Amino acid sequence: MKKIYIFTFIISVLFLSACGAQSKDSVELVKHYGQDKVDEMKVKCTDEKQLEVADSLVKKAEQIMSYTGSKEKADINNCGALKKYYFFNQGSYQEAKSAEIKIELITTKQIKEKGYIWIKYSSSYYDQDNEIIVASTDVISRWSIAVKNGKWTVTDIDEMS
Repeated sequence: MKKIYIFTFIISVLFLSACGAQSKDSVELVKHYGQDKVDEMKVKCTDEKQLEVADSLVKKAEQIMSYTGSKEKADINNCGALKKYYFFNQGSYQEAKSAEIKIELITTKQIKEKGYIWIKYSSSYYDQDNEIIVASTDVISRWSIAVKNGKWTVTDIDEMS
């Protein structure tokens, strides 16, 4: 009988501590973005048209992030704030020959001609010997979007660095 009480007590303590614990990431997210913006991620978008807009911008970001050519040959026009994601061979980095990009759409919301997209991405860049040069993992990013010249465009990118 005593073992049952001890077991129940331990389970209760574990349960209560897990319910009250807030992960380090969520604390950092709130510090960076504020609670109102972090709460946006909890609202799942089910609107097909809004999801199409978000998916098209995610695909564009994947193309840009995957680019490993020269700055001179890159098409940096008409990509809005997504140009931040170009990885050009410069500075102390070796020349990248390939990239592995994964972008997960968290949610989106668009009202009239403005909105936002939340994503989580990971990117890895490799040299000619398939050795990793640089990588980012599970980066949470909030993109502000708006219609510019008749097309949805990412106008601002906010992410923790």
